Amino acid sequence: GEEEGEDGDHCISFPGTLRITFLFSLVLAALCLLNMDRLLMFLGSTPDILPHARAYAIPYFICIPFSITGTAVFYYTRAIGKPLASAISYIAPAIV
Repeated sequence: GEEEGEDGDHCISFPGTLRITFLFSLVLAALCLLNMDRLLMFLGSTPDILPHARAYAIPYFICIPFSITGTAVFYYTRAIGKPLASAISYIAPAIV
């Protein structure tokens, strides 16, 4: 009885966790893209290299949602004892 309910709990909370993680990471990526010049200057960019840093940072910031969501899936699948799914979720964001 109780053990069956506990095993199914991860199926209920996973979609909600995934949605919240993806939405949070989209907001984070949007904030980074909107404030890119200030962020790059804060991280040490000089006006001379700012165009190059911007060209490098745009793809990085666009991929933030995939990276954060993939990491959340990795830890979630690892916690429920699915090593193959965990390994795939760890590698997939790097491929995307």
